Amino acid sequence: MSNHLNIDFDNFGNDKTYEFIDDPIVYVREAGDTGDPIAIGYTKIGKQFKISREYAETYTGIPQNLVRKDMVKQKIEFETEVYQFEPDLLALALNATIDTSTGSVTRVVLGSDTPAVLDINVAIIGQDVSGRYVGVYIRCLNIATEDFTLALGGTEHGSFVIKGVCMIDDDPETNSYGWEYDEDIDNDDIAFIKFTASTVAQP
Repeated sequence: MSNHLNIDFDNFGNDKTYEFIDDPIVYVREAGDTGDPIAIGYTKIGKQFKISREYAETYTGIPQNLVRKDMVKQKIEFETEVYQFEPDLLALALNATIDTSTGSVTRVVLGSDTPAVLDINVAIIGQDVSGRYVGVYIRCLNIATEDFTLALGGTEHGSFVIKGVCMIDDDPETNSYGWEYDEDIDNDDIAFIKFTASTVAQP
């Protein structure tokens, strides 16, 4: 039976080859860049791709019974913890400016005026237990690290969080260059999860 979501119920059932127990690699690039995404570096095991939704509900009768429920708000977020204490990663997490004007030092500048947000493409690529690559592709991630804590000193390697919220990409073919896009799907403009038979990573 066909349905508007193109779900094939014949694909359901027990299949342990689709199980996932991998620590995926995070790739990033500036939105609109035509080069290949670059691995962000060492990250903590466990990344979060979170979808929050709110619904309008209609009830009728006594007792009240639900007769309709429609989504009215959606927020998609991504978060990862990075181990590399590196200037460009720190600037990305903080939406801060890199300064190399002196030539001998690199500074991450935190000032009273906040620069414009840098939009990035993000691909989180891992493998299922059969070696097939599975990826979460975010077309336009707006860095939005709300609380930043950096542990300086201790018995653990220093780390910090990079967090962002997924925005609508008004021009997916340009801003997320080279990634699959179907103009016949009305909402192919935020993110997608790609399943492939390939055993070669495709960020």
